[in-house]
Order: sequence, then structure tokens, then C-alpha cells
Amino acid sequence: MALVGRVGLGFVVDRLDPRYTACLSFLVQVAAIVLLARAEQPAAVYAACAVYGLSVGNNITLAPLIVQREYPAADFPAIVALSTAVGQLLYAFGPGLLGVLRDAFGGYGVPLAVCLALNLVAAAIVLMRPQPPPGPGG
Repeated sequence: MALVGRVGLGFVVDRLDPRYTACLSFLVQVAAIVLLARAEQPAAVYAACAVYGLSVGNNITLAPLIVQREYPAADFPAIVALSTAVGQLLYAFGPGLLGVLRDAFGGYGVPLAVCLALNLVAAAIVLMRPQPPPGPGG
């Protein structure tokens, strides 16, 4: 589903504000987590996972677009490299840490709440634009 979401977004992303699109993507993930937490039937679990997957693939696409549009071209490689490195670190350890939380708390409630909170924080952070450097004399 992540692949489907990325390809679908690819057809329209040049007409969208990547910050708002990323925020919406994170909020869709929040909704999917809420559905997943409340799901009682296998079909509901699959549907929530599908919705989450449609959205999560876009995070990889949108971050470099934000950097490209808002930072000087000379800074692009360093910023994207740092962003990718942090992302890969989290991708590597995130699932294991969520498993530790599941084991520590005896279920998926706390790990899902952590994911939900992180997505809400990400939605807020992605809307923060960098402050332009002060002009001459300022």
C-alpha cells in the first residue's frame, strides 16, 4: 500500500504544498492508528493497515521535496543525508522499541499511543517553516 500511495502522490505532488500534504499524511496515519486500536474484526485491522500504508509511503517522498523548495541547493545534499540517516536509525530500531513497549505493558495500547503521539508531533513540526535569516542591519 505504501507503494500505491507513493505512486498516486507522484501524479499530483507538483501541484501541492509539500508541508500541508505531509501534515495531512501524518493525520491520516493518526486516523488509521485510532481505527487499528479500536478494530475488533480482522477486516477492520486490514483496512486500518491499508490506510496507514497508503499514507506512510509518502513520508519518504515529501521530506526531500520540502528541503528542495525551502533551502538553498548547496545545502540540499547535507540536509537530505542527515534526514535520511535519522530516518534509517528510527526505521531500524523503532519496531523493536515498540515490541519492548508491548511486552512491558502487556498489549498494543501503549505502543499505538506512542505512534499516535509521534504522528501528531510530526504533523505539527512539518508545518513549522524555517525563519529567514535577518536582512542587512537586522
